[in-house]
Amino acid sequence: MSENDLNSLFAHFMSAIYGRTNLPENLLQASPRLTAQAQLNIYKGSVFGNLTQALADIYPVVLRCVGERFFNGMCSRYIQQHPSVSASLDDYGDSFPNFLSAFEPLKQFDYLPDVARLEWYWHRAFHARDEPVLEASVLQSINPENYERVLLQLTDSLTVLRSDYPLLAIWRANQDGASEERVDLDEGGGFFAVWRWSYDTCIASISAEQAFMIAEIEHGRSLGAIAGTLLSKAGEAQMMSTLGSVFQHGWIVGYRVQSI
Repeated sequence: MSENDLNSLFAHFMSAIYGRTNLPENLLQASPRLTAQAQLNIYKGSVFGNLTQALADIYPVVLRCVGERFFNGMCSRYIQQHPSVSASLDDYGDSFPNFLSAFEPLKQFDYLPDVARLEWYWHRAFHARDEPVLEASVLQSINPENYERVLLQLTDSLTVLRSDYPLLAIWRANQDGASEERVDLDEGGGFFAVWRWSYDTCIASISAEQAFMIAEIEHGRSLGAIAGTLLSKAGEAQMMSTLGSVFQHGWIVGYRVQSI
């Protein structure tokens, strides 16, 4: 059997697993005890079970918020619509937050998609590679006149999420050992950062100025330009605090000086 034949056979089989086509008769043969469809259902149960468990591992807060029975039913619908395309279960579920946004039974729980986004970013940061952070003292070796040409490099694990809901409070309230104190969704949201620092995966509420600086670094603006904007908008004290914080949190892993 050629490689193309094997790929075609696998594609037919997986299409039947996800219920998109009928099972070709030559793929499975009935036995005295089980029909071909019953045998296929065993494979389907294994695939759906593994993917559901992967989603439960990545989105434990969502699971706690909706309950196991509802979560499993929701995952079954998601898996049918979004088959796995990677050999690694760690890659599965990136579109789950958007699925929740469109899932009609969750319309009254409109904070859950952002909770899921936070969990996906945590999952991605957890599996990110270790990167040595850059100390703020390195800037002392750079002539301030060259700050307009200095471009900072963020850690690949860092993601910032803007939400109208208190995601950090929701996250903490649904961790093992947390108190049963209720979260007031009306207390509002803000900006939340998720990143990997050494062996720790971190989640924190951050200021608008910190979120602004991270976005400006991502867009390739120079240290001098960012500092100038912060100075004009927030004043010198806030500017210095914000510049220091991006190093203190381990978000900066490198820099380069643009040539003239």
